[in-house]
Amino acid sequence: ETDGIISGLTARPGDSLPAGTPLYTLLQTETYQAVLQIDELDVKGIEKGQQVEVTADAIPDTVYQGTVTGISLAGENTGGVGVYKVTVSLELAEELLPGMSANGKITKDAKKDVLLVPVDTLKTIDGKKSVTVVKPDGTYESREVTLGLVNNEFAEVLEGVSEGEKLQVIMKLSDIYSQMGISLEGTSIE
Repeated sequence: ETDGIISGLTARPGDSLPAGTPLYTLLQTETYQAVLQIDELDVKGIEKGQQVEVTADAIPDTVYQGTVTGISLAGENTGGVGVYKVTVSLELAEELLPGMSANGKITKDAKKDVLLVPVDTLKTIDGKKSVTVVKPDGTYESREVTLGLVNNEFAEVLEGVSEGEKLQVIMKLSDIYSQMGISLEGTSIE
């Protein structure tokens, strides 16, 4: 015996169906899952058993706790990028309905009390990471840095700069134009 909600009836009274044809889909209400699409650059560090925080657009201000229970070995190409499906088993998620959009936050590594800098301050020269420090007198100094954990927004700095130092942010020309509302699509610059 299984509790659930009958969904997707495939037959009506009087229909003739071949043997083995399902009559309905049963949505289980005892367990809840979210299937997240993880970018090919991030999926390598995902493992079964990792903790996940899941949010749903339709239910703001609620965070659901979950655990990674499956990782697809076959990726799908979405917009030129490989993505992999990661299945998350959720706890206490009765408000969620099938088909709702969800976002997940999987923490691969975490540290406390570290010095973080925006990744937009980093540059690579001869394979080494560096930043440009804005000195109190307004001059600039390029410094090599040793990094720890890095995500798409911030990098942990182990050596090279100190807390409170000002760093120069590196912006791409296309980002500057975008902030100004100028589109470079279809434009060639000579």
